[in-house]
Amino acid sequence: METKTDETVLAQFGSFKEACTDTLIFALTRQPLFEQIPLMRESFLAAIRRRQPRVLIMDMARAERFNGAGLAVCAEVLRAMPPGGRIFLLNVGPQVRGFVEISDLRDMFKIVDDLPEVERRAIMDGLAVPVDICPQSNVHTVSAATPAHEGA
Repeated sequence: METKTDETVLAQFGSFKEACTDTLIFALTRQPLFEQIPLMRESFLAAIRRRQPRVLIMDMARAERFNGAGLAVCAEVLRAMPPGGRIFLLNVGPQVRGFVEISDLRDMFKIVDDLPEVERRAIMDGLAVPVDICPQSNVHTVSAATPAHEGA
């Protein structure tokens, strides 16, 4: 039986893009089913441990929901990153934004509207992130007025 690599498993849900030095973007293309979360979690953790980004930008344009399972995966990913690492949530829809704000996770996961905001906030956190290189990663930012499911 062939074993799937973590990259192959993650390709079912999105794709990584090496945006710039120490910065990785994961663009979610579809939400995992509940029973797929453990495999996605293990694959995501393996990829983060191998790549060791200081900044992870999660493009959430296609995330319709965010619950405790998603929170647990993100928290474990943050712990797997190098000390001082940050997760930025980009293109966050109202349901995901509401969950992050209600659960008081704004300090753990920074919600941003665009890549220049990632750069500003990363610098404020003491991380040098040359996001001006990142537009080549083909990440599409959605304006606040555009519903997340229409922006992708």
